[in-house]
Amino acid sequence: MIIPSPDKLVESNVSVLAKFGYKAFDGAEEDWSGMWALLKGDFATAEFPDVSDFADMRPSQQEAAKIYMRRRLIADRFFEECRAVQADLYKGINTDQ
Repeated sequence: MIIPSPDKLVESNVSVLAKFGYKAFDGAEEDWSGMWALLKGDFATAEFPDVSDFADMRPSQQEAAKIYMRRRLIADRFFEECRAVQADLYKGINTDQ
Protein backbone atom coordinates (compact mmCIF):
# COMPACT_ATOMS: atom_id res chain seq x y z
CA MET A 1 0.00 0.00 0.00
CA ILE A 2 1.35 3.40 -0.98
CA ILE A 3 1.31 5.97 1.79
CA PRO A 4 0.93 9.45 0.37
CA SER A 5 3.54 11.84 1.64
CA PRO A 6 2.35 14.88 3.57
CA ASP A 7 4.95 16.78 1.55
CA LYS A 8 3.13 18.34 -1.41
CA LEU A 9 6.38 18.60 -3.40
CA VAL A 10 6.89 14.84 -3.23
CA GLU A 11 3.31 14.21 -4.28
CA SER A 12 3.61 16.62 -7.22
CA ASN A 13 6.75 14.71 -8.26
CA VAL A 14 4.64 11.55 -8.44
CA SER A 15 2.45 13.11 -11.13
CA VAL A 16 5.53 14.25 -13.05
CA LEU A 17 7.09 10.79 -12.84
CA ALA A 18 3.84 9.25 -14.07
CA LYS A 19 4.34 11.09 -17.36
CA PHE A 20 7.54 9.09 -17.76
CA GLY A 21 6.06 5.69 -16.97
CA TYR A 22 5.99 5.56 -13.18
CA LYS A 23 3.03 3.84 -11.59
CA ALA A 24 2.60 2.47 -8.11
CA PHE A 25 3.06 -1.28 -7.88
CA ASP A 26 -0.29 -2.99 -7.47
CA GLY A 27 0.99 -6.56 -7.28
CA ALA A 28 -0.19 -7.40 -10.81
CA GLU A 29 1.87 -9.06 -13.49
CA GLU A 30 3.94 -6.55 -15.45
CA ASP A 31 2.48 -5.44 -18.77
CA TRP A 32 5.64 -5.29 -20.88
CA SER A 33 3.89 -4.01 -24.01
CA GLY A 34 2.01 -1.32 -22.12
CA MET A 35 5.06 -0.24 -20.18
CA TRP A 36 7.17 -0.14 -23.35
CA ALA A 37 4.55 2.09 -24.98
CA LEU A 38 5.22 4.63 -22.20
CA LEU A 39 9.00 4.26 -22.20
CA LYS A 40 9.96 3.75 -25.83
CA GLY A 41 10.25 7.50 -26.30
CA ASP A 42 13.38 7.29 -24.14
CA PHE A 43 15.08 5.76 -27.18
CA ALA A 44 13.77 8.08 -29.88
CA THR A 45 16.29 10.44 -31.46
CA ALA A 46 16.07 13.12 -34.12
CA GLU A 47 17.67 10.68 -36.55
CA PHE A 48 15.48 7.70 -35.51
CA PRO A 49 12.21 9.10 -34.12
CA ASP A 50 10.20 5.90 -34.63
CA VAL A 51 10.79 3.20 -32.00
CA SER A 52 9.20 -0.21 -32.52
CA ASP A 53 6.34 -1.42 -30.38
CA PHE A 54 7.26 -4.21 -28.00
CA ALA A 55 5.34 -6.85 -29.99
CA ASP A 56 7.18 -5.86 -33.19
CA MET A 57 10.66 -6.38 -31.74
CA ARG A 58 12.88 -9.39 -32.25
CA PRO A 59 13.19 -11.61 -29.13
CA SER A 60 16.68 -10.27 -28.35
CA GLN A 61 15.37 -6.70 -28.55
CA GLN A 62 12.45 -7.59 -26.28
CA GLU A 63 14.87 -9.01 -23.71
CA ALA A 64 16.95 -5.82 -23.83
CA ALA A 65 13.79 -3.74 -23.42
CA LYS A 66 12.75 -5.89 -20.44
CA ILE A 67 16.13 -5.28 -18.79
CA TYR A 68 15.58 -1.55 -19.18
CA MET A 69 12.01 -1.75 -17.88
CA ARG A 70 13.05 -3.88 -14.89
CA ARG A 71 15.61 -1.25 -13.95
CA ARG A 72 12.90 1.38 -14.17
CA LEU A 73 10.66 -0.77 -11.96
CA ILE A 74 13.44 -1.10 -9.37
CA ALA A 75 13.82 2.68 -9.35
CA ASP A 76 10.04 3.02 -8.94
CA ARG A 77 10.04 0.64 -5.95
CA PHE A 78 12.91 2.59 -4.34
CA PHE A 79 10.94 5.78 -4.85
CA GLU A 80 7.93 4.21 -3.13
CA GLU A 81 10.11 3.18 -0.19
CA CYS A 82 11.46 6.72 0.07
CA ARG A 83 7.93 8.14 0.04
CA ALA A 84 6.92 5.82 2.88
CA VAL A 85 9.99 6.67 4.95
CA GLN A 86 9.47 10.38 4.41
CA ALA A 87 5.81 10.06 5.43
CA ASP A 88 6.99 8.37 8.64
CA LEU A 89 9.20 11.37 9.42
CA TYR A 90 6.09 13.50 9.72
CA LYS A 91 4.83 11.22 12.50
CA GLY A 92 7.78 12.25 14.63
CA ILE A 93 11.10 10.70 15.45
CA ASN A 94 11.10 7.79 17.87
CA THR A 95 14.28 8.27 19.87
CA ASP A 96 13.93 4.77 21.34
CA GLN A 97 14.68 3.19 17.94
